This record gives sequence, C-alpha cells and structure tokens, in this order.
Amino acid sequence: MQRGNDGPWLVREYQPSAADRPFGIFYRDEYPVRWQPYPEAKSADDAYAMASARAEKEWRSFNGKRSVISRKYQVRKFNAGVDAASDACCDVRREIAEAPVTGELALAIKLGVWAYGNDIDLKPSIAERHAWNFDDIEMAALASVYKHAVSECGFDPMSRAREAMRKHYKASA
Repeated sequence: MQRGNDGPWLVREYQPSAADRPFGIFYRDEYPVRWQPYPEAKSADDAYAMASARAEKEWRSFNGKRSVISRKYQVRKFNAGVDAASDACCDVRREIAEAPVTGELALAIKLGVWAYGNDIDLKPSIAERHAWNFDDIEMAALASVYKHAVSECGFDPMSRAREAMRKHYKASA
C-alpha cells in the first residue's frame, strides 16, 4: 500500500482469473497485480478495509460463476467417474502385482503394467532416456527381460494398452 504524491491511497491487489484454469487450485503469486486507487480513503487502514471488502466481493462473484459452470457441465459427476476409474485401475494393478509369476506371459504382463503405469517405454533405445530411479544399465536390463518375455509368450501388453488408449481417445474426441 502506498500513497501517491498527495493523491489517493493505492493498494496492491491481485486479480484472480478463471481464463486458464477455472477449476484449478489458485496461488496468489501467479495472478497479475493491479494498483487500485481509493480516493475516498482517509488513512491506510481505511484503504486496506475498502480493498479487503472489494476483494471479498470479487471472490464471491468469481466463486459463484465457477459454481454455475461446475453445475452446468456436471464437473462433480465427471470427477467422480474419473476417480472411480482410477481406483479400479489401481485395484487391477495391485492384483497383477500380487499375482505369482508363473511364466513368461505373467512376467511380460507384470513388467508391462508397471512400465505403463510409470510412463516408461521398455524398448531398449528409449529405456536409456528414462532413467527414473534406475541407472542406464538397470533400465536396459529391465527392457531386455521384457523384450525376452514378450518374444517367448507372443503377447505385448504395453502395445495392447497403448492401442486401447488410442482407441479410447479417438472415440472420445
């Protein structure tokens, strides 16, 4: 807060905007800042009180608009569906992780599900770029084991999963 050269009190205010992420969590540091004059303020405390009242009014308006958009497009229902699908996916991954490895097919599926869940492509050339928590040798070894298991059983779970996701995205677009 500052006072111009014998002019009105100027208060630094944040301008919340829903243009980028209407349902996101907002951080004040990301907002543009404006210097709002309060010519009717007699002191710094008056200017601060007026700025606080104005900010509260703007936030109520902003939250009201966000609520209307949320109800119109059924955002809660959509989020509940996404959460349910995510939980189901986690349950399947947990069951696969707990299943015993009984052959090459089981090994390929386990490695494929783990890699797909971590966004890792187990092709040896690409695996070297995705070191994550492994060094290059360990990632190359994992990719080699996966490649061997896939060639032995004749089934590539990662390519099937990616194909299913491509079809899903194409159908939803």
